Amino acid sequence: MKKNLKVKKDKDIKTINIITLSIFFCTLFFLAGTVYGTSSTPEAVVTNFYNSIKAGNYNNAYTCITKIMSDGKTMEQWAVSWEKVCKVGKVEILNFSVSPAKIDGDRAIVEVLLKSKDIFNPEGIEEKEIDSLVRENGVWKIDSTEVLTGDE
Repeated sequence: MKKNLKVKKDKDIKTINIITLSIFFCTLFFLAGTVYGTSSTPEAVVTNFYNSIKAGNYNNAYTCITKIMSDGKTMEQWAVSWEKVCKVGKVEILNFSVSPAKIDGDRAIVEVLLKSKDIFNPEGIEEKEIDSLVRENGVWKIDSTEVLTGDE
């Protein structure tokens, strides 16, 4: 009986350690994203956004978007929503490339070539996206994304 309690206690300690490490790394990634995610160029913001989505770091991705792009959701709401979409849809970004921005004052456009897969495209699909950014208080943020079809 005492042996079973020791095994259970060891499992509980491992679980607590895993949770503690998870919280630590999530906090570390969030802080790094907050400090380094506030980039000076539209290309850097778009790159940070897609790298964050690819890594499942939705809180950091949120720091790259405007209130309009977040549909008025809080960071937590938006992150939970994206996590569910990616999990249910089996969404995975395989790779992407970002073109030089076309900047006009406080607005910019960045083209993204994206290869991803999901439940409907398990082999992967290539898409061209146009990210429109605005500069808010000196910081570039993604304001909208347009996915182009093969004809565009």
